[in-house]
Amino acid sequence: MINSRSVGERTVGDDASQLFALAVRHHRAGQLGEAETAYRRTLAVDPDHFGSLYHLGIVALQRGQPAAAVEPIGRAIALNPDAAECRYNMAVALQSLGRLEQAAAHYEEAIRLKPDYVEAQVNLGLMLLQEGKLDAAAAQLDGAAAANQGSAEIHCARGNLRSAQGRPAEAESSFRRALELEPDLPAAHNGIGILLGARGRLAEASRHFRAALRRKPDFIDAYNNLGRAFMAMGEVDNALGALRRALAINETADTRLLIVQCMKMLGVPPDAEDFRALLVRALSEPWTRPTDLARIASRAVKQEPALNEAIARVAAAWPRRLSAAELLGSRSIGEIARIRLLRCLLQTVPVSELKLERFLTVLRAAMLRLAASPDTTGDAGAVELCCALAEQCFLNEQVFARTDEEMGEARRQRDIVVAKLACGEPIPELVLAAVACYFPLHTLDGAGRLLDRSWSAPVAELLLQQVREPAEEMELRASILVLTPIDDAVSRRVREQYEDNPYPSWVRAEPPAQPLPLDLHLQRRLPLAPFVPTGRTEVDVLIAGCGTGQHAIEAAQRLLGARLLAVDLSRASLAFALRKTRALGIGSIEYAQADLLGLGSLARSFDLIEALGVLHHLADPLAGWRRLLALLRPRGVMAIGLYSTIARAEIVEARAFIAERGYRPTADDIRRCRQELIAADGGTRFRTVTGAEDFFTTSSCRDLLFHVQEHRFTLAQIADFIAANGLAFLGFDLPHYWTARYLERFPRDTRMTDLASWEAFEREHPNLFSGMYQFCVQKPH
Repeated sequence: MINSRSVGERTVGDDASQLFALAVRHHRAGQLGEAETAYRRTLAVDPDHFGSLYHLGIVALQRGQPAAAVEPIGRAIALNPDAAECRYNMAVALQSLGRLEQAAAHYEEAIRLKPDYVEAQVNLGLMLLQEGKLDAAAAQLDGAAAANQGSAEIHCARGNLRSAQGRPAEAESSFRRALELEPDLPAAHNGIGILLGARGRLAEASRHFRAALRRKPDFIDAYNNLGRAFMAMGEVDNALGALRRALAINETADTRLLIVQCMKMLGVPPDAEDFRALLVRALSEPWTRPTDLARIASRAVKQEPALNEAIARVAAAWPRRLSAAELLGSRSIGEIARIRLLRCLLQTVPVSELKLERFLTVLRAAMLRLAASPDTTGDAGAVELCCALAEQCFLNEQVFARTDEEMGEARRQRDIVVAKLACGEPIPELVLAAVACYFPLHTLDGAGRLLDRSWSAPVAELLLQQVREPAEEMELRASILVLTPIDDAVSRRVREQYEDNPYPSWVRAEPPAQPLPLDLHLQRRLPLAPFVPTGRTEVDVLIAGCGTGQHAIEAAQRLLGARLLAVDLSRASLAFALRKTRALGIGSIEYAQADLLGLGSLARSFDLIEALGVLHHLADPLAGWRRLLALLRPRGVMAIGLYSTIARAEIVEARAFIAERGYRPTADDIRRCRQELIAADGGTRFRTVTGAEDFFTTSSCRDLLFHVQEHRFTLAQIADFIAANGLAFLGFDLPHYWTARYLERFPRDTRMTDLASWEAFEREHPNLFSGMYQFCVQKPH
């Protein structure tokens, strides 16, 4: 909160006084540009004009430019060190810049100079809360409340503190006291709405969020929370409307992520160009992991008229490979190439929709024919589209079905490219892109020489993906630290699988949000959990089974003061992770090859251990879990992922189907197996499997259906292990709409930690944990 009240003023001459008075008039009228000009003209006359320096800083803060505020307010403080408002606004600027220690000093000085300075007391307390310094925040806000019993703002701030401390009843009492003092206080309505929403009282929560917005129409948090409540009530269109209004006010990371959650809930996307444009932004900027949007984007892009028509032609002729003319009808390749959502989808995430996959399969064969035709010129639109398609094929590891005829032609074109490369002849860009749709370019003889040539932008991007980055990963493999030997027979087999197929392949990580201390992060993730704060502001984190590093990178970006050790069996996966981490400039992650069964020899311990996809691939998952527990500090938290027996029932059936037919975990067999699973019983038998996102790349399909070792669990088994090891179950990591439905079904389990009730709930909703059980537990003191 900026305090823009006028401060004491000394004048040096009529010119300065008149100019300053003019500046203040502009400022009060909201004319910030004119006000800034007049303040600077005043300073040209009197460089030590205190009021102009102070208000120039206020203008910068009001424009959202805290860095520009520091210098003039700092000069004003030098002229009058006892001006409390100057101290306060300097603190606001420094806090916005992340210079929290300096900000705290100025807040404290403002309070010393003006003991009843409520805004400074509240901001200091909330800043300490954001830093995870709960005891210091409590001391500050409780002391402020004792001295200012009539301040609604302080009671509201105490409500936020009590929420962070996991004391919801006291938090609600503080918010209600704030509303008694100031019935329209937006922050108090928002805070109490959050508490009510967490308990499943969604209609009541929504009323409070609306009350906050009536008083403060630009209140982003209230819009976001209203969107959450609408989603939990299943009112997705209303949620999307509220969140798009928030986005129009200010594009926060929170709002973007909530819009993504809305998009994921949509069964049928709106057939509207502005919605598809929003998807392009969400995928390309990105607003989340692009995989979160793969399904809705695949459905939305099919609404484009040109694609819709072509997809219908493919469905009628499948599995015959249509020519470009047959496929596109009266449409041109350029028209398809200009569909931004299609290009963006192909370049960022594996397509996860069967009809669209078949269209792309046929399009690939048509592009190969065009490239092989002697009279093809390879116009820019065709090259751009074929490059995007080649990037998609690299992402899905050439999982599309193939015919013998097209593979013969693909090999012939590949050999032509290799020959031209060897003798220095020009290579048509369309031919190179068509070959890249079937063979990763780094596998071609002499592929490195492709980087020495000049290419158009789409081909240069393709070469970055398929030649330069794989070469970098090969170089990085040798630098990866080896922490433990890998002696266990099952671990060796699992390592071999992920050396062949690093998993998952990804393009972009979730964007970094405001990093939070571990305690505050966990409290926000599981607001009703019986969590005991660790009390640590610097934490050690172990990511066990980090794969290709996406989760480790996101953990490093969201946890303040965290040092991470990320381990995996596969050097190929670790090299991918290390390349991505370096590209993002993240220095807090140490990668190493290790078997978690041998980590006990490290003589290290951790505040947080995440094992979200590794335990169920061990020979004895519970023994591995106990090994990790031995590395966890008192009050430490573990995030665990385990497969559900109920949710994996159809996958188990598909595995038996695969075994009966003798399919092996090779790329060719996976491609053939996928087509048989899709066709089984007219496409109905394995509908859940063939609709799963992991069905749409070679490595993820192998992980889903061909894994060398997989265990599945019931919630009763998990509950037994938790009880036997004296752990506290903190809750599942689920979307808000599922937790709201659970609370409606089991209202007495207010903390949502009764695993017997969750087991009953899962039986009522068998696909609830179709990905995994993902939950947190805490070690006792």
